Amino acid sequence: MTAPHVLAPRVLAELRREFQAWQAMNAQAERLHLTETRMQNAWTWRELLAHLTAWQEVTLARLRAAPDGAGLTYPAWAGRQNPDGQDLNTVNARIQAAAQGQSWQQSHAAWEHGFAEVLERAQALSEDDLTRPRAWLDGYTLLDVLRGTLAHHREEHRLGAQRWLDSQAGRAPVTF
Repeated sequence: MTAPHVLAPRVLAELRREFQAWQAMNAQAERLHLTETRMQNAWTWRELLAHLTAWQEVTLARLRAAPDGAGLTYPAWAGRQNPDGQDLNTVNARIQAAAQGQSWQQSHAAWEHGFAEVLERAQALSEDDLTRPRAWLDGYTLLDVLRGTLAHHREEHRLGAQRWLDSQAGRAPVTF
């Protein structure tokens, strides 16, 4: 098992790389005029970013409440409750309803700002703040929260989104 003092900087570096990878993919989706095209999961690129942004809001709520959990307030779309134990289909429907009517520019800016704030807040925490189990996080650490954010962006969404983007790269953009 990797020591926490080694793991924390590694996770932060991976999050920075993930942010850069998504920035490049977002630029590609915009350049190819694919931000409103339905992907294999039936979401548009804009809706995918809205989904990621919503879950960033959960991460940010936890980071803002550090180190003691005081003032922990979950997003309105989650009913101000911890969404982790809620039905995923219901949660995703609430996220999409909350993002309804957002433009690509709004979704992109919100995602970018949210990810940058996650990085900024995480980097400002001490190693002890990141690696100490928290009762208010059901025994998890803030580093666990950041690893969850990383996994959500990378394993759950980026790999499939990148494959989809790559499959679209040779196609001419649809214009009306």
